[in-house]
Amino acid sequence: MNRKVVCLNLDLRFDTIREAAKWAGVSPSCISAACRKLMKSSGRKAGIKLAWAYLEEYELMTRTEITNRVLEAQSGKTYHKRLEVICLNNKRVFKDLQEAQEWAVQSANIGKCCRQEQSTAGKDPVTGERLKWMYYKDYLNWE
Repeated sequence: MNRKVVCLNLDLRFDTIREAAKWAGVSPSCISAACRKLMKSSGRKAGIKLAWAYLEEYELMTRTEITNRVLEAQSGKTYHKRLEVICLNNKRVFKDLQEAQEWAVQSANIGKCCRQEQSTAGKDPVTGERLKWMYYKDYLNWE
């Protein structure tokens, strides 16, 4: 699905996440994560960290909310919210992506799997089986 996004710092609108990512020099998944508030910012222009929102969210935001998001993007280091993930193969729950990636072999794309951008990520360290993943909060609503 192509969603329109806005660079909050500059009030720049993009028809697709891919277009915004190319302009910002980052991956589309980083723009998406920033829009979903999983990251404070994604990309930089002239040394300024860029804040993002989906267009439909942006249209409902007040000027103060926009300013606060931009200021938050500038403060400190960019963070990733720690979301629990579950391996669907064995129902093992991990406190975050990093813990899951440390357990699984060849696991760089667990986040993509959780966002349904790919079907598997990593291999079981014992059996070698390809692993399927979900964010645990999504799993709780899924079953």
